[in-house]
Amino acid sequence: MAEPQIVYVVDDDPHFVQETEEALRFAGLSACAFGSAEQLLAALPPVPRGVVLLDLRLPGMSGLELLRDHVPGSLSLPVLVVTAFADVPKTVLLMRAGAQDVIEKPVDGEGLLARVRKALAQEAAAWARGGTLIELRRRIDSLTPREREVLEQLALGKSNRDTGEALGISPRTVEVHRGRIMGKMRADSMTGLVRELVANGLHLELARWGAR
Repeated sequence: MAEPQIVYVVDDDPHFVQETEEALRFAGLSACAFGSAEQLLAALPPVPRGVVLLDLRLPGMSGLELLRDHVPGSLSLPVLVVTAFADVPKTVLLMRAGAQDVIEKPVDGEGLLARVRKALAQEAAAWARGGTLIELRRRIDSLTPREREVLEQLALGKSNRDTGEALGISPRTVEVHRGRIMGKMRADSMTGLVRELVANGLHLELARWGAR
């Protein structure tokens, strides 16, 4: 079962933490606060959901070190850096290190909530895409090696005749494989299936699947 979305507040300023937690919970969002990056990493569930509000100046591991060393590894969440030191060079550095957004202190409450909600929506969309990707890969794994070869050719835009010539089989045999592929992939049309594969980048992986 998927974990609920949580806003992880990582800041050693008790006043900021209290105000932020209260504002988030008042807005109907779940929040959890930590005084250091190490505490956050130790408390994260195996499959975390949500976003991180991260200060840069922390005891022990700095916010920048957390970004550089743990995103997107053990910290597979969008990170919104909240800092009083957000000049242009620092912002560019943070974004390159993996921050999704940089918010300057002192923080405007409504502005912060808007950016947190945006990040949560993006995280939810990415999670949904990930679920779709897992399911598509599971269905591709159910195909026979020949069916994967046929699907690879069709995903390149080839006709049944061209696919048959490439694989040394008849167009009629391609049609049979095509029907079985659509059934296993739960597709209403080959065009729709190919579109979904391309949208998820799986058309580029079919050759690798066939080589297993």
